[in-house]
Amino acid sequence: MPKLKVHLTSRLIKVFEIDKPVFTIGRGPNNDVQLLAKSVSRNHSHIITEEGKYLIEDLGSSNGTKLNGVRINRAYLNDGDMIEVGVVKIAYFEKDALPIAPERVYTIKTASVPEDKIGEMIKDSELGLIVPTVKDVIDCAFEIARQFIDKTSLSQEAMLNLQTALYEAVDNARRHGNKDDATKMIRIFLREEEKSVFATVIDEGEGFDFLAVLRKTAMQDTLAAARERYQAGGMGGLGIRLMLKCVDSLEYDNKGSKITLYKLKKPDEAKPAKPVDASEETAEMEPSESAKETVKSEEQQKEKQSMNALVDKYKDRISHFLTEGKPKQETGTSETVEEAEDDDDFISFNLPDEFDLEGDSKND
Repeated sequence: MPKLKVHLTSRLIKVFEIDKPVFTIGRGPNNDVQLLAKSVSRNHSHIITEEGKYLIEDLGSSNGTKLNGVRINRAYLNDGDMIEVGVVKIAYFEKDALPIAPERVYTIKTASVPEDKIGEMIKDSELGLIVPTVKDVIDCAFEIARQFIDKTSLSQEAMLNLQTALYEAVDNARRHGNKDDATKMIRIFLREEEKSVFATVIDEGEGFDFLAVLRKTAMQDTLAAARERYQAGGMGGLGIRLMLKCVDSLEYDNKGSKITLYKLKKPDEAKPAKPVDASEETAEMEPSESAKETVKSEEQQKEKQSMNALVDKYKDRISHFLTEGKPKQETGTSETVEEAEDDDDFISFNLPDEFDLEGDSKND
């Protein structure tokens, strides 16, 4: 089924499936894709099917509809086309570039997986995990996902950022999506490509509108909202803002139950591949059963300590991101520190005043 990827900000993308014969785009609430921007008319354009093909038609809007940079009244769509409705960019895709689920998908049912098994699971360039909504089991699955990201060619900083965003996304799926219902599953899919690494998280909840949550958060005091977030044990708009700070783009579907995080590779950040030591493959003597049990117990204890330390690390990083560049009082003064320079990516959110162009004279 064809899809539209609406670029709400430079990093936030909302995905819509074209699931009806006439699919409308405009500022009015009656549209299938509602864009609250001044450059968008109430009923701006629509996508229709004709002889088995999809075409887009402008509905007499003030600022027009463009297809691949050319203003059109009516034109057929092809896979990968870029539509501009007013100044909002929308990508048209007839199919996904890559399958969502990897070929090998593992169901995690316990709070611990042996290291040799994890090594086998993460050896390929893609990984699929299915996990019940049970925190200890989710923590185990996240550790596997963390190790997968660790072996990619992202820089150390980029890896930590992607891991932090993924931690938030998975925690959001647990709390807000599946609401800690152990009968519901969370799916985590990761893939490393030549120019990027991406992670998809899918829950079985009712979903929620990221944009609506962000609009609410934009009106709150950041530190107060952060305290409210942790007291409530949830993610909310600040968690979404955190993810946007950590990745190059975040896509979510219209329902809000599936998100994909993209982290791009940079040539100067490439991490050299770890050389394979042939001596590591040398067979060792089989230890006794009692020795095995002792080692197993020690490994489980170390794994638990490591997992607790990992969670603490991500919580610290989350707190850093949430308070970074936010107002703080200096000693003896009432002056404040300026907002972070990229804050516009988290304040506009396609609000009515986001694109301050001339008002509509038609279709108002």
